[in-house]
Amino acid sequence: SRGTLPGGTRSGAQDSTDQGQGAGNSSNGTPDPFPNPVFFMARGTEQRGFVWRHGVMRDLGTLGGPDTLEYAQNSLGQIIGASYTSNPPNPATGIPTIDPYLWQHGHMTDLGTLGGHSGFANWINDQGAVVGVSNLAGDQNAQPFLWRNGHMRKLPTIGGGYGFANWISQRGDIAGSYFVHHKNFHGFLWRHGKLTDLPPVGGAAWAFG
Repeated sequence: SRGTLPGGTRSGAQDSTDQGQGAGNSSNGTPDPFPNPVFFMARGTEQRGFVWRHGVMRDLGTLGGPDTLEYAQNSLGQIIGASYTSNPPNPATGIPTIDPYLWQHGHMTDLGTLGGHSGFANWINDQGAVVGVSNLAGDQNAQPFLWRNGHMRKLPTIGGGYGFANWISQRGDIAGSYFVHHKNFHGFLWRHGKLTDLPPVGGAAWAFG
């Protein structure tokens, strides 16, 4: 076992690089002012993402709130996830603001959102491009995003329905899903600025990219 962060009772490794850098999530011993099931290990105490290198576990820190979720890292050791940015809950969502982040060289960068109070980073390629999902202003809809070179852009969905991006290739091709007419999910492929619809096949109700 690699243990936990100080005071923690549970931890889990999420991923590792060929250079032996591990990353994951751990509880700590600090009482959480706003525990929430979004951060799955936080049961009365804070949850933090961690990086493990050369036998040492290090807290990734936060964007200002109590909890952080580590989600993935690329082969260069750049880490993505989501973090509370404050403690007070927002009236629109009922929880504190959650922003996606990029961690590298010991520093966590807030990637921002598409105008809402909730966003999650889902994947990062070796060029440092990040994809995920973010609420729009008003927190009534969420859309897939691409963050690259310091800027976040909203990716289209057919019909404008709720959507999210799950994966980005080394070439920049993006796969995700969107909700169609409040009925079912279709997958999508975004390549060279063009969105291709990937509907369910074989009688399936939903398709995910």
